[in-house]
Amino acid sequence: MARINSSRSITIHMSVAPTKSVDWRCTLLGDNIRINSQNQVDDRDVVEDADADEEAPSPSSSLTPTKLALDPAKYDYIALFIGANYCPHCRELAPTVVKMTPILQTIKRCKVIFVSNDRDEDNFEQSCVKNAGIDVMPYNLEKTQAIRDMFGLATIPAFLILRNEDFGMSSPTLVTNARHQLVIDPSCASFPWVAETDSEGPVKKHVPFKERIIIQGKWGRWYQLGHYANPEKPDEMYMDEHAVRIRGGLLNIITWIALMNVLFLQKETIVYCIFPLVFWEMLSASTFGLTPLAPIGTLAAVMATIFWSEPHWKPAKPKRFAWWIGLFMVSLYFTIFSLREYIDNYRIYIAVIVGIFNLATWLESAAGFCIGCFIYNKAVVPMFKLDECVECKF
Repeated sequence: MARINSSRSITIHMSVAPTKSVDWRCTLLGDNIRINSQNQVDDRDVVEDADADEEAPSPSSSLTPTKLALDPAKYDYIALFIGANYCPHCRELAPTVVKMTPILQTIKRCKVIFVSNDRDEDNFEQSCVKNAGIDVMPYNLEKTQAIRDMFGLATIPAFLILRNEDFGMSSPTLVTNARHQLVIDPSCASFPWVAETDSEGPVKKHVPFKERIIIQGKWGRWYQLGHYANPEKPDEMYMDEHAVRIRGGLLNIITWIALMNVLFLQKETIVYCIFPLVFWEMLSASTFGLTPLAPIGTLAAVMATIFWSEPHWKPAKPKRFAWWIGLFMVSLYFTIFSLREYIDNYRIYIAVIVGIFNLATWLESAAGFCIGCFIYNKAVVPMFKLDECVECKF
């Protein structure tokens, strides 16, 4: 169970009675830490390749007591890098962590420990080689799973920053999950990357206008679907719900124009003006997000910054699914219009498509209900065994 303390960090309660004798570091990682320097890894490789009958050093010789390895006189923080050899993203992140470890340990007073999620000890040893230079928690899948359960880690890799304090207690204090910050801030200038959170997770502090319109810095890259705004779910991107609903309202106005054209005006010029605008809007928004390539989305984002000083974050993935549906409907609309000479009563079909689009955008803007997100949760999630978007529920 997690709660938010007065310092805005998250305190995780371990299933151990809080007594004076308990040191949560030993409970979390075990009594010893395995030294995994580059020289020792090279020595192991030499021993494995040698034809001589010499035995490899005993594993115990490369162990040091956890309390000594995490000496609070040397380190103010503990970073847990959780990964596995089978995970391509873990292998991709490992060189970055190895490169940044000297900076973290010598300048930022943060001890880095690799925690293996490998399925067997052979792969664990391969992970140790890839993470040479980072000390390691001895292979123990039960402890790894306990750590993942404790901090709610559904995916790896993860890079948790803990405060190296309160050793007589059973509650480690999580500062942040900094997987993405490692890449964004290679000099560790903003370490420990503390994120202000509330009980819902996503960041609530003020986001500058420029960073709301064009994703940058710790939020991600400009071409990504959304902002990395939730330190509790570092792999998920979020969108500003204010901007999404404004965009829905602007699209709703366009659908009314299209509907009036189908039923009464019947002007081809209006179709040729509306279709490319809405088609590009849906294609660019579903691919790159609301900004900066989607014209209506960008306008909505600007309007959102004017009316609301802080964004209201919602997961981006279900929105992408909804907009792909919208792109399909827009394409179907234009296809039927292009083939109108061969389709009897084509205006009825177009009116139905535009009417559905009109209803969907009205519900999005007025009620905050996304039909596509509803379909995503009720159909796509169980069909492909994905994680349900709890934050998207109406």
